[in-house]
Amino acid sequence: MTGILLIAVGHKNYSRMASMLAMSIKANGCELPICLATDVDQVDEHYKQYFDSFVSVPDDYITWRGNPCYIKAKAHMNDLTPFDTTLFIDSDVIMVNNGM
Repeated sequence: MTGILLIAVGHKNYSRMASMLAMSIKANGCELPICLATDVDQVDEHYKQYFDSFVSVPDDYITWRGNPCYIKAKAHMNDLTPFDTTLFIDSDVIMVNNGM
């Protein structure tokens, strides 16, 4: 199955941005399932409907030598995704309909 993976770790603003991205993807008519990989459940109840699944990011995927290293989660995309074919999109993106 093909799907979209969004990663939101660290500050709660990344979960908010991922929620806005998921909403904009769906608003543009994309029917691919969207999975959110996150270290904590920070998604507002209203926005959970835009995600098809959630994956918990283990601590060792976001730490390096005992310190936070959130970008490290991207190195584990293949471990985090539930899909056979994955489109990863950074959470700080918004999809805009260009009328096509």
